[in-house]
Order: sequence, then structure tokens, then C-alpha cells
Amino acid sequence: MIEFTVTENLAEQRLDKVLKKILREAPDSFIYRMLREKNITLNKKRAEGSVRTQAGDVIRFFFSDETYRKMCGPREEAEKGKEAPGRSLEKALKPLPDVLLPTILYEDADVLLFVKPSGLRSQKAAPEDYSANDWVLDHFRKKHPGADGTFRPSVVNRLDRNTGGIMASGMSMKGLRVLSELFRDRGLGKYYFTIVSGRAPEEACEKAWIMKLPGENKSGISFTELSGSQPIETRWKRLQYDTVRDLSLLDVELVTGKRHQIRAHLSALGHPVLGDPKYGDPLVNRAFGLSFQCLFCHRISFPECAFSGVSGKTFSVPAPVFWPLRPEGGES
Repeated sequence: MIEFTVTENLAEQRLDKVLKKILREAPDSFIYRMLREKNITLNKKRAEGSVRTQAGDVIRFFFSDETYRKMCGPREEAEKGKEAPGRSLEKALKPLPDVLLPTILYEDADVLLFVKPSGLRSQKAAPEDYSANDWVLDHFRKKHPGADGTFRPSVVNRLDRNTGGIMASGMSMKGLRVLSELFRDRGLGKYYFTIVSGRAPEEACEKAWIMKLPGENKSGISFTELSGSQPIETRWKRLQYDTVRDLSLLDVELVTGKRHQIRAHLSALGHPVLGDPKYGDPLVNRAFGLSFQCLFCHRISFPECAFSGVSGKTFSVPAPVFWPLRPEGGES
């Protein structure tokens, strides 16, 4: 008989999901049969796969050591199998300049907030990519070298490759679950600095509908509801207007969070984001010599929530120093 104690990172999950993480090589049918026949018990009792686990629960496996090891699979090989070429930080540092590595803004046992630089993908687009999510995994493994592999941290919000700013990752199962709920249910405030063409209104709250354009990696904006479209809302305040260059610096609140929302919505309103290769003005972009879009998530505000470390707090970072307009400049 083998005992396994449920950790914090496995708590509040269905028992069958926990078992699948432990017994990686076991078919689902095997796990459910072992539960029915009481060859797997929870706290010395027969349990259904749907029951939620708690930290400290004891799972007992009435298997031989050989069967248990076979069903778990070699841990080192299992971990290697999840990694693609270029996955390790050591390999990634060679092709990836230091400027493209994230910096930590805040960290506790449940939450990691970091600043993603422009140019780094949030998640892999190809097996050889090194992404912000890979960096989070490497950071977690360095802090928890003895982790059993049943929990893998993950980013909970995405920024486009050429959009920089604050990203969040759950560093525990509780952190991953609550952060995902906050981002999904609009439970927190997300604010972006952006530079756009033209003199944008001083304050605005614009609504529209957004949809993915078929056959294109772009989103379309409509100011009337169309089939397949989703409602969006974008709010901003103008911080600066440069009369010579005809540029506005905006502080944008992302009320809804749809793919390419800020870039597509502002472009449809006649104020494309400076440097944006998809929705921007090519002539303006060429004039400023920009190969990146001036869009940066500079502030996240948390509501009162389950995390004592971030509950009710706001985290912010300044705009990139190389931008042609910066918040502290005022109207010009």
C-alpha cells in the first residue's frame, strides 16, 4: 500500500483529476475501476472521482510498488517530454537578449506579477520559441526544485508579442484558479498607455462589436451588431496631445478584454496605434521608424479578493523610456 498526501497545489480539485496527475500512465478506465473496487481510497474511505480534495487528504493506493511506479511513469522522462527544443532558460539565453527577459514586479506563494517586454511572446507559437510562460515555468522550478510535477504555473492573461506590460501568473492551484476568475469576470482593472495618431477626445467611453475576420489574423470592428460579433467597451483619458506631430498619448481602460480590442477599436475610430503593423497607418509608422506598437499595460488594480498580498492593491510601472510621448510630459 502506498500513501500520497494532497498538497496545497492539488487541493480543491476533483479527485479523478488529481489521480490523473499522479498516475500519468494510467488509462481513465483503470483509475475509475480502482476507485470502484476501493483499490484507491481517500482518507481510508471509498470516494467518487467527482469529490473535491483538500490539503492534507491522504490517498491510498493498494497497488504493488511495481504497478505504482509503472502507472506514475518515469518522472524525469515525463518532464522532458513536456519540453520542446529551446525550452530551458540556459538554451534560451543564447538567442534571447537580456532586454527581452521579464522582470518581477510582485511575488508571493500564490501570485506572480511581472513585466513582459515588447518582442517576447506570451505563449509559444512554435516549438522552438521561448515565451513568457516558459520563463514563469523556469522561475517556478528554480524556487521549487523538489516540486513533484503535479502543478505547472501558467500565465492567466496574454499580451500580443509586441505589446509590453504587466502580466500575471498563478504560482499555486489556488492562485491560478482565482486569478483566472478575476481576469475572466472583469474583476480587476486593466490600464494601458498607448500613442495614437490624431487628436483623440480628452475622455471617451466607446462601445462597438468585434469579430475575427475569416482567413485573416485580424479582428474587425462594427458599430452595429452583426452575426458572430461580440460587444466591446473601451474607455480612455488623453494625457497629452503633440500638435507638431499630431499624436495623442492615452491612458486606456480595457473594460472588456477581447483579442486585439484596443488596436482594432482605436483604428476604427480614426486613431490607430502608433507603430501597429496590423491596424496602424503605414505612412505614419514609417515616418517614426517604429517596428513595434506603442501599447503597454502599465497598471492592474485588484478588488478585495482571496489573496491577502494583492487584495485591494494597485500595481503600476512607467511607460517605456524610448516612447516619443511619455505621461509626465503634459499637453504640448
